[in-house]
Amino acid sequence: MSNERPSTPERPLLSKIPNTWRRARFFAECDIKRDGDTMGQICERSGISRRTGERWRQERRLIGTPIAIHRVRKLKSERKGTQLRRPFTVPEDTLRDIVSPEKNPHQWAPLVIQARKFKLPIKKRTLQFNLKTQLKRARMYVAHQRKTIRMNNQGDRVQYGEDNKDKLVRGY
Repeated sequence: MSNERPSTPERPLLSKIPNTWRRARFFAECDIKRDGDTMGQICERSGISRRTGERWRQERRLIGTPIAIHRVRKLKSERKGTQLRRPFTVPEDTLRDIVSPEKNPHQWAPLVIQARKFKLPIKKRTLQFNLKTQLKRARMYVAHQRKTIRMNNQGDRVQYGEDNKDKLVRGY
């Protein structure tokens, strides 16, 4: 029986995420390529996988040398016609139904209740973000809560206001 405590076995470290200086070093290695160097050797010297090296060379051919050294996520997304942002959780037609008075009689209810009515398993903040970002002018759409005062309390408040309207407030 061993006296050592059980522990998680050693795992190889995950490869580091390539960043700008790695990319620049790789392109420098490609530019001063020695005779007989293979792509695998260049990638190994640069500390990246062969597949990453091939992808970077392809991007360099498409985009151009000076820009390819830096991060290219934005350029790739523009080429695809997409934007860099988190994906939307709620489909646009559901959001239109929420804003539409014909399809949503509870339009002025709190957003949590509206999410429940449309069977959306999301939080209030997510629904607010989707309304504001996907629909134009939906930024103006804010479901308000009306505070109602009970009738027996309303009389007491009115009476208190009339009794104390001419008195000074101390401490301000």
